[in-house]
Amino acid sequence: MSTRPLAPARGCVLLLFLAATPSAAQRVSVATVRARSGQELLGRPRGSAVSLALPIRGRVGIALSVERLRSEQNGVGIVCGGLINPDRCPIEPYDQTGHLSLTAIGADVRLVRLSVAEVAVQPQISWGKAKTSARGHDTGNRLASEKGQLGFSAGLELRLTPVRRLPLDFVLGAASGWVGPIKNAMLVDGYTPFDRWHSLRAFYVGGALAWRHGERSSAS
Repeated sequence: MSTRPLAPARGCVLLLFLAATPSAAQRVSVATVRARSGQELLGRPRGSAVSLALPIRGRVGIALSVERLRSEQNGVGIVCGGLINPDRCPIEPYDQTGHLSLTAIGADVRLVRLSVAEVAVQPQISWGKAKTSARGHDTGNRLASEKGQLGFSAGLELRLTPVRRLPLDFVLGAASGWVGPIKNAMLVDGYTPFDRWHSLRAFYVGGALAWRHGERSSAS
């Protein structure tokens, strides 16, 4: 299973632009993500995420993130759909890939803060796109679908600071939520696998670049 570069590129450019403003940015993190989806076509995707935390007041801040997940599966079945009569399609081995790209915004609320660690909760709303593509080994038939997605999640993040004099943190977190179609348009003869809501649980680990100078004024 492979991991592709972070996407969308414009989202990454926005995060880097905000991060370049020391007076505004508090924390920029990059993490490797492993997830489990209730949508069988996505399965257990892996990928990467970039997130940015901006302080507002006290323990409360704004969290922005861009995440890209990819899964690969294989099996045996019928690879055809739409107006094609399934009886005319053979049962064959197939390869299938799934993609889930999400951009999220929400709150970053610090619950516990110690000298070398802190714990934060992150309720977020997200939007993006889910895609799947299957290809039959024997016929070369392809079956694909793409759908805009909306999501809601709540996450818990642990941040460790090994050396206070360095602006580097170790980040470990988990999030759980639901993802579903932005617009539901079920078609009788169409292939619409992403027109139903499904669960999404993610675990991630990574590193963060933090600006310590803003903590005095933002801490309560």
